[in-house]
Amino acid sequence: MYSLIETAKVNNLDVYKYLRFLFEKLPLAQSEDDYRELLPTVVSAKAMLPLPGISAV
Repeated sequence: MYSLIETAKVNNLDVYKYLRFLFEKLPLAQSEDDYRELLPTVVSAKAMLPLPGISAV
């Protein structure tokens, strides 16, 4: 967990938003590539934006 947080910081991601994004998407991952796409080195801040009509806490 620590390494994910620190890597998110290094990649200029908002840590709270990244972790929220990660925990929402992680149950849907089915392949190694799906998991790789969730790494903070791959995720962009734009990809973590909530969908329209969904309230962000």
